Amino acid sequence: MNSMNNILDRTVALPADGQEEQRYPLLGHLVWYSLRDVRISKQDLMQLLIKHNIDPNNAPPEIRAPDAFRRATSTITNRSPSNIGQGKLETIMVREVVSDVDEIVRHIIREETDSQNKVIDYRKIGQIVFNRHLEKMTVGIDPRYEHHKQKILKVYEEYTEYYTGKHIREMVYKMLNSTCPVNVRPAGGVYFMSKAHSQMVTSLEGFVADINEWGTPETFEAVFESVPMLDVEKQRKLIFDKYESQCAYSVENTMKELTGLLNSDKAPSKIILEKYINTVKELKAGIGKYEDLLERDMIISRTKCQLLQEQVKQLLDKAAVSEIVPDATAAI
Repeated sequence: MNSMNNILDRTVALPADGQEEQRYPLLGHLVWYSLRDVRISKQDLMQLLIKHNIDPNNAPPEIRAPDAFRRATSTITNRSPSNIGQGKLETIMVREVVSDVDEIVRHIIREETDSQNKVIDYRKIGQIVFNRHLEKMTVGIDPRYEHHKQKILKVYEEYTEYYTGKHIREMVYKMLNSTCPVNVRPAGGVYFMSKAHSQMVTSLEGFVADINEWGTPETFEAVFESVPMLDVEKQRKLIFDKYESQCAYSVENTMKELTGLLNSDKAPSKIILEKYINTVKELKAGIGKYEDLLERDMIISRTKCQLLQEQVKQLLDKAAVSEIVPDATAAI
């Protein structure tokens, strides 16, 4: 909490009158958000996106029955064992045993342990089968655990009909991440979005406020908060320093991954190569964006990005890139 207060102490809020922006030019916004679980139909979600001037292409992908099946069946697992008396604990687990073009089969496992965490019983108590062609599920379970069956069936029906908090969380994160935000808080969760994305900030504030209408009862209110930052030297230095640190951290982690791939006997796949090509391109674009916004050169970030680019080129050479990703070297 102290780090959050320190960040806010270094910001300067705009006057309430939006007409004052000519006197107090805007650099961007600090934003943070907290979402909740929801149940919202595709139709309602689309209407909400349009209401808040959000491109419907940002909507989550179509709900897939196999995904709903896996999520619904996983809800009966308990993260911590249940006390069943006499010093014994019970854990319910779901294990996938088959997944092919025809069906998905998952087993429901019951594990019982004693007070010393020694397993005294481990057995299958049920089986769940999902027919991919019919998009139908059958559940067979020990009668003593009938409540788990009923929960799976109920939740599966919800997950196939409605988008949930997971979908909304992924959508908001994807939109936010598309702006190349700067993470300004060491523990994460507070981001800087440049003034070019002020409309998105306004749209997300309204969208998240309204999504509460579809929230599930047991979850806290969803919020998307923002604080304007003035285009003054103090704010520019804050964003400059944070972006340089963010860029350095990203490059160092990526280079560690690349070292492992370069030392491996296996040639990287096309998907892996494209991932790292895109990483370099995104870093270059981000550096250019913040150099223009802050009107100063990011020498350290550009140097680190150059080192990363050289490693990616080595990976492309190793993979005989002309056969895997044509003209990939030129792309970076």
